[in-house]
Amino acid sequence: MVFRSQPLIFAYCLTGAVIGACIIYLDEFWQIISENIGIPVILFGVVGAAITSLRIPGNLLAYRLKEKLSFSHILTCVIALSALGYAMIFFLGNMYCLAPMALLFLITGVVDPLVAGYLHHRIPSHIRATVESLSSLGLRAVSIGVGLVFGYVSKRLSIFAGFLSLSVVCFGYLILFYVMEKRLSRGDKASE
Repeated sequence: MVFRSQPLIFAYCLTGAVIGACIIYLDEFWQIISENIGIPVILFGVVGAAITSLRIPGNLLAYRLKEKLSFSHILTCVIALSALGYAMIFFLGNMYCLAPMALLFLITGVVDPLVAGYLHHRIPSHIRATVESLSSLGLRAVSIGVGLVFGYVSKRLSIFAGFLSLSVVCFGYLILFYVMEKRLSRGDKASE
């Protein structure tokens, strides 16, 4: 199986799934945050267009970042900034939380082309569709788990606490990603 012969593919697909699962809930619930921080409903279209269009520069930035940094460094930064961004939404809880929301949309825009490009360059064409389907399935599975946590915390405490739970998910995954990277890089050195 590809995941055994190239374990970084699994690590990067899982990273895409975790980051993607978290941003789904910001995508779905930014309106509730906007309402809670006092943005009039008449401006929701403007806010929505502004923050979601930030994915475009993120997509374009992925190519430039890849020329200067390794996949591992870029993904580590995205995971760490995601953890920080979701925590800032919780701690700010006012109009200023639009800034970390914008940052989150920008940096998650980097992940999709990066992971997709990594898969396209390292997976043989005859199994590429299967691996991409598994990656999509992974995103859906992780989204269910993240959604259950987010929903439970948001219902019991507040929508802002729900975003803090996304920060905890990202921080926990940052630790897991670091451990996986260390183990995989040690394995690569041993096989040389």
